[in-house]
Amino acid sequence: MVILDLKMPPGAHFSSLSTAGGYKTGIALAREIRARLPAASLIIHTGGLDREAEEWFGTEKSVTFMYKTLDPSALLRTVNQTLHGRSAIRPFIVHGHNAATLQDLKNFLRYRLGLAEPIILAEQPPFGLTIAEKFEHYAALSDIAFVLMTADDPDFSGETDERKLARARQNVIFELGYFFGYLRRKSGRVILLHRGAIEIPSDLAGIAYIDVTNGIEQASEIIRREVYACLRSGESLA
Repeated sequence: MVILDLKMPPGAHFSSLSTAGGYKTGIALAREIRARLPAASLIIHTGGLDREAEEWFGTEKSVTFMYKTLDPSALLRTVNQTLHGRSAIRPFIVHGHNAATLQDLKNFLRYRLGLAEPIILAEQPPFGLTIAEKFEHYAALSDIAFVLMTADDPDFSGETDERKLARARQNVIFELGYFFGYLRRKSGRVILLHRGAIEIPSDLAGIAYIDVTNGIEQASEIIRREVYACLRSGESLA
C-alpha cells in the first residue's frame, strides 16, 4: 500500500511539464507505481481541492481518494481497511425532529443492511469539543451519509401571512452541504430522503430524493439499491 499526496516536488524523475509544476506529481507517481507494482493499493491524501485529479483517480481500481482533515481518524481507518480488509460501512444520519423515522432508518441500516452502528451526532460523547468540532470529528469517521429531511420548521410569507411548505431544520441543510463537500456530491455517498411535503432549497433542484413518507420499510428496496450502487465493486453488504 502506498500513501501519496497530490502536490509534491517533481524531483529528478519527473519533469515540471508532466506534473504541472508539481501540482499533479501524485498522478505521475501513481502511474509509475501502477506500471511497476500493479497489485499495490493507493491512497491519495491531499489537502487541495482538485476535481480533475479526483475524477482521474476515481476511474482507477484499488485507489482511494480522500481530502485531508485536521482529524487523522479517517486516514487511519482507511489504512486499516486497506491492509486488513474492508470493515462494515459506517453511516452518518443527518436528521431533524422526526424521532420515529430516525429510529426506523437507524434500525434498517444496522440490522437489515448489516452496516456498522450509524453515527447520530446527539448520541455521541462530546470529548470537550464545540458542536462544530464534534460534527467534523464524527463526520470524518463515516463512509456514507443519509440526510433525512422532514417537515420540522413552518414557514410563513412575510407579505401575505400565507402558510408555505414546511422546511427541514437549518442544521440538516447545513450538514447536507458539508457532506456534499466532504464526501463529494457525485460520489453517490450522500443519500437524501424526505418525508412529507417540504420546501426544497433551489440549489438542490434536480437532485433525486427517496420519498419515505410511507415509512422506511416501504422505501427499503430503493434505499438498498442506492447503497449498493454507491459502493465500489468488491465491497459487500450483509
